Amino acid sequence: MAYNSSIADTINSFIQIESSKPGSSIRFEYDKAKDVIDTVDILNIQHPNWNLRVDQYYDGVHVSR
Repeated sequence: MAYNSSIADTINSFIQIESSKPGSSIRFEYDKAKDVIDTVDILNIQHPNWNLRVDQYYDGVHVSR
């Protein structure tokens, strides 16, 4: 399992800022980072009230409540 702390820090910052706002969502774009799937799997466990989904081509992550 490969955890990318840069991806996690970016997503965690958004979640922290938007945590009090219902309906918040964003899409982060990545250059097909190999470890984006593993990182999102871990973040989904850490943030059960949020929906994190990797794009079909692994070039982005959708984050929403």
